[in-house]
Amino acid sequence: MQKEQDEPYKHQETEAERAQAALLRAHTLAERVVAYRRALHSDPRIARLHLLEMTHPLEVTDSYIPLRLYQDPRPGYDLEWVVQSDYRHTLMMAHRRPVERRTRIAFAPEHELCMYKHSVIVGAPGTGKTTLLQYLALQALAQQLRGLPDLPIHLELPAFARSGHRDLLEYAAAVWEERYGFPQAQALDDIQEQLQDGDALLLLDGFDETGAETTQEPAENASFQISKAITDLATRYPQAPIVVTVRKADSHQCTRLAGFAELEVLDVRPEESKQFVEDWFASHPDPSRWSNASEFHAQLERTPHLQVLAANPLLLSLLFIVYDERRESSTLRPVRGYPTDAMGCQPHSPSHARIQAGTPPPTPGNSGLAFSSARAGLLSRS
Repeated sequence: MQKEQDEPYKHQETEAERAQAALLRAHTLAERVVAYRRALHSDPRIARLHLLEMTHPLEVTDSYIPLRLYQDPRPGYDLEWVVQSDYRHTLMMAHRRPVERRTRIAFAPEHELCMYKHSVIVGAPGTGKTTLLQYLALQALAQQLRGLPDLPIHLELPAFARSGHRDLLEYAAAVWEERYGFPQAQALDDIQEQLQDGDALLLLDGFDETGAETTQEPAENASFQISKAITDLATRYPQAPIVVTVRKADSHQCTRLAGFAELEVLDVRPEESKQFVEDWFASHPDPSRWSNASEFHAQLERTPHLQVLAANPLLLSLLFIVYDERRESSTLRPVRGYPTDAMGCQPHSPSHARIQAGTPPPTPGNSGLAFSSARAGLLSRS
């Protein structure tokens, strides 16, 4: 069984080796572009979704949850609606209006990125920003992004901050050589040529994660240096689309990117969460778990407070861990004095509040340790 499960990974390794060999044989720019596209498509850091404790990652193209982006031209409450309405609880309901308005006019990322050449995607931890950039890279390679280049350049900004490079393109060329065997000097020339013609799509992940914890510089200096590197690129290559991701909670701490539109990620809808659940259980290495999706759905539908968590892919993944552990063992013991729901959770207990906040339990040695390591791993890529 294990041999059969590992077979796709051996195939992927073979594809990566072939792609690197093709890069070394390429002599013209056109040949190198084709070889790079093939190498990127077989790169597991792009093509695979690594979530929590999954033995085998999901394919990004098969498990991606369609996100919606929104730019609010009028932040705040809809005061005109408050004044004109004769509903006696209008003022109390006003806080819901911005959310409802955003939902009505939100668009798919592909649509928004065609509207805004340079954009910053803002979202809470776990909303799928990193996965979105992986998906966009794969869609570009498949020439499925109408109006956008089909040559993606995907970079992780925290790694750039630690690299010592000051120029993003020099760093990109170094990554191409390290990962794909693309000669660095030639890679830099080719990247510059593609960007100059507007034929490359820059995908920059994790702007908020480039502070003092990733470099020897103060957080303000690191943020400024990264923002300068990005805006310099936008100035040098105005025809090239650039997409940057940042966590919503930390976006105000980052130096703002002049000329970049700010697009917010909305919560996923119930039908999209349901599809993600199906994909998760279908990818389980134990075939006996493949049929658990319907039971998980049923318990989720009976538990309204968990449905709120399911709107965030990260928190939904944590629910999978709770579900599996409660089925396998009694390691997660109920807290006395708190009622237990259909999922085996205690919505009013301190431990459940920590899960909602994404905070690991304070004591090691219990199953909460999984939440600590899982949260650290996934939040760093969200």
